[in-house]
Amino acid sequence: MNTRAGKSDRTRLVAVLLIITLIVSAFNVAFTGAAQASESIPSTPVSLSPANGATVYTLTPRIQWQASADNETFSIQMAADYRFSKLILEQKDITDPYYDVTGLNRNTAYYWRVSAQNSAGISSAWSSMSYFRTTSSLPPNQPENLTAVVVLPGQIVLNWEDKSDNEIKFKIERKTGSGDYFLVTALRSNVVSYIDTNLISDTTYSYRIRAYGIAGDSAYSNEASATTLPPPLAAPILSEPVSNAIVSTLTLRMQWHESPEMTRYGIQIATDNDFANLIVSETNLTSSYYDVPSDALTWKSLYFWRVRGQSGSGMISDWSQPWYFTTFPESSSAFSCGCARR
Repeated sequence: MNTRAGKSDRTRLVAVLLIITLIVSAFNVAFTGAAQASESIPSTPVSLSPANGATVYTLTPRIQWQASADNETFSIQMAADYRFSKLILEQKDITDPYYDVTGLNRNTAYYWRVSAQNSAGISSAWSSMSYFRTTSSLPPNQPENLTAVVVLPGQIVLNWEDKSDNEIKFKIERKTGSGDYFLVTALRSNVVSYIDTNLISDTTYSYRIRAYGIAGDSAYSNEASATTLPPPLAAPILSEPVSNAIVSTLTLRMQWHESPEMTRYGIQIATDNDFANLIVSETNLTSSYYDVPSDALTWKSLYFWRVRGQSGSGMISDWSQPWYFTTFPESSSAFSCGCARR
């Protein structure tokens, strides 16, 4: 009897130990599986834009969210109600943290949310619900065919085509060289030209323009560029004969200061200060002087003269301030000669 009781006790002990082992093993498997499942759930995306409660001016907004390193693809839902019972969009397998929506209506509220999926196909929780409302009107159409033309030193004329009927203003932006654009001015509606003034000489300016309305800004126009004119050439400075001089020769040398910017000169001599009655009008002079021909002047006469220069690029300076001189002989013979010629 004792032998059989001992065997029975050992059998029961083995059975109990086996049950305990099975229970512990099952617990470990369940715990490990739960932990692995918890670790494999990707992070929930964070909604970025449009901001919750925002008003958007376009019917094709870009929905954006913040992704995490464990996000592989995304799903988006958009609905006409906050319960998402009236879905108007459900898109899966999005690889970028944004989605461009199309086909929306004016003056309508839209609700949206996003979830993430990892490489194992496990989805995160939905992001917090966000909503936005589209405006009741469209932004203006973008202006077209913007041109920039230099007409005067320090000035650029802009022209464009107005392609909308609901703008309030036109915003003109400008940049110099490769710099950044900044707002120059805002013009009233229906204006299609603008003169930009007080610009730096020999500098390239680029422009763009957009229209502004109740529903926001239009897209930018094309870019137009122009380079302002170089600084004007300074007029030559006259040298001899000095103004109000009395000269005793009819073949005098007219002289002026040479300029390194000028390659050619022109000279005019006239009997009036308006230079309407010219007796000398020469161009393409390569020296800074001019010898008056013997048959050009007469004795006891008043003459006005002026000079201008031309650069190698073809730019022409203004005329110098006119000077004047009087021819008068030193001897009676010369005087008689002059009188006979007159």
